[in-house]
Order: sequence, then structure tokens, then C-alpha cells
Amino acid sequence: MSLSISKLFDANFYRAANPDLGAAGLTTDAQVFSHFQNYGLNEGRLFSPLINLNFYRASNAELATFSNSQLLNHLENYGVAEGRQFSPLVDLNYYYDVNNDLAKFNNEELFTHLENYGVSEGRSLSPIFNFGQYKSLNSDLANLNNSQLLNHFEIYGIKEGRQFSSYFDFNYYRANNKDLANLNNSQLLQHFEIYGLNEGRKTSPSFNAGFYKASNPSLASLQGIQLLGNYSPYSSLAVSEVYAENVDSVVKRALKTYSADGLNVKDAAFAPNGGFVFLLGSNGYYSSGVSQEVVNELATLHNQNSTINSIAFAPNGGFAIIYNNNGVYSSGIPQEAFDELTTLNKQKSTINSIAFTQYGGFAIIHDSSAYYTNGLPQNALNELTTLNKKGETINSIAFAPNGNFVIIHGGTSAYSVASPTLQNELNQVANNAGYVSENVAFNPVNGWVLTYKSADTSISDLDALFLKYQEDFARQSSYLSAAFSVSQPVY
Repeated sequence: MSLSISKLFDANFYRAANPDLGAAGLTTDAQVFSHFQNYGLNEGRLFSPLINLNFYRASNAELATFSNSQLLNHLENYGVAEGRQFSPLVDLNYYYDVNNDLAKFNNEELFTHLENYGVSEGRSLSPIFNFGQYKSLNSDLANLNNSQLLNHFEIYGIKEGRQFSSYFDFNYYRANNKDLANLNNSQLLQHFEIYGLNEGRKTSPSFNAGFYKASNPSLASLQGIQLLGNYSPYSSLAVSEVYAENVDSVVKRALKTYSADGLNVKDAAFAPNGGFVFLLGSNGYYSSGVSQEVVNELATLHNQNSTINSIAFAPNGGFAIIYNNNGVYSSGIPQEAFDELTTLNKQKSTINSIAFTQYGGFAIIHDSSAYYTNGLPQNALNELTTLNKKGETINSIAFAPNGNFVIIHGGTSAYSVASPTLQNELNQVANNAGYVSENVAFNPVNGWVLTYKSADTSISDLDALFLKYQEDFARQSSYLSAAFSVSQPVY
């Protein structure tokens, strides 16, 4: 499916942005649309508050030689569907992330919703533009509705250099970047998003992109507005029965989709390349960016109606899948880990969990509180020993690339050396009598996913609760930059 020109064209905006048309007697929707098609498009006239073809061209190097007509055609047929940046004020990935009710929408549906409802409802279009903030910073606009506010900013606000965001100030950006002195305001805003953020330039009195990136090395791979998306108060995700921080948009979209579908993500695992697997319910799964061998084995277990208990990836890309509480399928893991798993399988021991450290160490948890380890950090080994001596049930263990780790034990408790936000969420689950933590998975940039479940066994794993965002996650969140192939979920 592609969007038509008529869907991208806004007749009211075109009239307002081009007053010479009214003076020439072109007033009806049909007349202004005809003018746009025959003259306005090639003349580079503004035709929508949501689309800027100059920005679209500048943001996509392979489109640099396209005419305006070719650009609009590309945007219709490919750009929106691919989630490309086509305006300094709109980011479809961000719009998806901050609107829980749109969890099942594709990018074209998101754009249509944004155009027909999102603007009038005052929804956030991107990290950089907020209707309420623009109105509060410009008291003379107090009586304008949201559509009028957006039109005003596009037609007048940019030219006038009005304040609209804590991230960017036209006058400040020009004054602190002498090489940009000759750019007009529209060009300044475009430069800020495409180059300035990446280059760590001074952008406003209240935001310094260079300092923010230097203080958060995990954000080094982020480009442009993605950086702001991770600074804003909507970048981390809390989904029914899942909390997540510092995960990419593919992960976020999958988590939100399954919650909307009423499916419980009971376990998660990240491969070294950033690919991941979610285990859904008893033997469903969803995978993205992992090896074909992993996908094939998951499919085999699913078709055999086996219960898939857990999966873990080694730093070299090897993996182990635990199924039916005792069965093991593994490939490329350390020989000692393979031998121990084989022994436990022959002994018919219950294998609770396996985890690998960044440097080749591993831990296998089995038979409630027993464990077998090699090459673990001393503090993790000490805690396992303590829990074993106390007779505590050890549910799972996970290691982050930076050396952090989490041990979930006793059903409701956790010992962790981890980020404050992860510790906070572990504590919240532990203090909620209705839920127990299940698993923590760390991705290659030390982001994490925490899965938990109802302590009431009468509540199905497929029960859906609700989505919400946690503002206190925001400053540590980030997307991965890699693009992954995505498989269909198997239930």
C-alpha cells in the first residue's frame, strides 16, 4: 500500500502558506490542488505542515539529485512506509513509541492517524516539537488550536525565529556556530537535525548535544533526532509484564504488539549482534536478527509442542535453548558448559537457567538452588554461594557486557549489580504481592528487558494488562543503530 498525493497534500495549509493564490482567484480545494500539481510542487512551495521536501532530500543522501516531483513520488511509495525522516518536526518512530494505542499500526497508518487525529489531539510529533511548549513560549498564540499552532510555526514561526523547543534556539545556534551565520532559519533547523546534533554543536542554552553524547557513550552510534528521542521523557518502555530500557525500536514495537495482543513475554535473550528472541506463553516465540539455526530449532520445538523454557546467547554467537525443563539444544557454546548441560540432562535434573558473561564465563542454575559455574565475577559467585547455603530458589541469572549482573531468587527477590532504573523496577516487582520476576536479558549496549508474571496461578500468561511509560528511565535510554531482519511471531 502507498499513500496518494491527495493524502499528503493539505489544501488549507497550502492556501495559508501561499496567499498569492487567493489574490489570483484560486480559492477552492480543487483549484489549489491543481495549482500545486502543475506549478507549486516544482516551485518548491510548502504544501503540508507535516512534510518538507527539502528536508527529505537533505536527510536521504541517495535522493540528493531528485526533483521535487521525484521526491514526492518516492515519499508516497517508499519513504513513509520505510519510516524515513521527511520533516524536521515529525518522526514516525517516535510517534509510534509514545502512543500506546497505535501499537499495531504500520508507518503509513501512523502517518494517516497523525494527519487526521494526532495534530488536532495535540499528540507529540517528535522530540523536538510539542504543541503545549510552543504555545507557552509564545503568549500571543494562546487562543490557537493545535492545527493552527502547527501551521503558524511552519509558515511564520520558523521565519521569525520563535522559541519552540528546549533543544534548539535559532538565535543561539547561529551565534554559537559562526560558519552558519549566512543560513536562514529554515536552513538552520535543517542543519541542526541532520548535522548539528551528530557533530555535538551547541544548540540551545539548555541543551548541549556534545556534552550529552560524551556523558553517554552508549549513544555514540545514534544519529540526529534519535539522540533527542533518547533524551526525552518517553524513550523507555514499560509494557504489561515487561519493563525495558535502552532497547531499539524493533524491540519496543514487538513488546507493545504482544501486549496489545494479550501475549505474555516470559523470557528474552539478545545475541551479540543485537538480534533477539522473545519466548511467548508456553511455546510461542518471536525472533529478529538471529541465526537461521536458532530460528530452525525454535520452529522444531514449537511444532513438537515442546515447552520452551529459556534461551541464552554466548558472546561468540553460540546459544543454548532449554526446553521441557530438562532438554537442551546448543551450538557453539564453551565445551565445559556443553558437558555440564549434557550431564544434567542425563541425570534428569531440572535446568532453570543458563547465562554467559562477556568474557566466556557461564553459570547454569539447576534443581532450584544448585549451580555450576566457570569464569564468573567473584561477587556473582559469592552471591550464588550465599543463596545456595540459605536454600533459596535461584530462578535465573543474567550478565551485562559491562559486568553488571542480576540474580533473581526466591520468586520475588533479586540481587543485582545493575543500573538504578533496573534495580528500581526489580524492587517494584518484589514489593508487589501480585507479581514475581522471571528473567532479565541484557543487550549489547547494556540495555535490558525485565519480564515478570502474575503470582496468581489462576491468571493466564496470556492476560493483557496495560501499557505505560516511565519518565524516570528517559535519560539513560537509547536505540541500537543496527537494522535487523524480522520473522513473524509463532504462537
